[in-house]
Amino acid sequence: MADLKFADSHNLAILLADPPVAHGEFKSMIHGLRKCCLTTALTVNPTIYQGVFKAFWRSADIKKGEDGSVSVEATVKGCKIIITEQFIRDVLKIDDQSTFPTEIEIDQVQEVLNKMGYEGEFPPTMKKLLPPYWRFLAHVFVSCISGRKSGADEISLRNTVAIISLAAGLSFNFSKFILDELIVNIKGKTRDKFLMYPRFIQVFINE
Repeated sequence: MADLKFADSHNLAILLADPPVAHGEFKSMIHGLRKCCLTTALTVNPTIYQGVFKAFWRSADIKKGEDGSVSVEATVKGCKIIITEQFIRDVLKIDDQSTFPTEIEIDQVQEVLNKMGYEGEFPPTMKKLLPPYWRFLAHVFVSCISGRKSGADEISLRNTVAIISLAAGLSFNFSKFILDELIVNIKGKTRDKFLMYPRFIQVFINE
């Protein structure tokens, strides 16, 4: 993975300050994000050291335990880094549980999207067809939490499920979501492999 590229628009931190008066309609969303299970993951903003960050991805591999558990392991400066679902949950202070799902029935997703005022056909979900209030949430999730680079208007089903779970207060395993995204990047099942999750990887290494 030594030739993977870094995307400046990916895995950004957000400042959850009150919006300007002219955009007061987003105030309740900001307050909700301050209290949600992803607050630390959204806002943590460590100094990223490119050398150790790239060393992680050069050596990252998938390991399976005898109990069927899956982890991502890498070696940075002679130190082994082991990332499990629980490790992600603990370090990023995500208030979810291993029993929570990462998939939701399509009909339920459609129902929540309808309540959010989505104006298009589903699937796929197009960010521009969400009302501004919920479009902001979708943009924050894709930019700060999703394993994919931001910018594309089309939101994957996996990301859509996570976003509507936040919007509707549904149980969702965000820790496993992040681990799965790491694994997908290692497996190379996507055409745009890159040096992903710079903030999260740095926090994991620091820990």
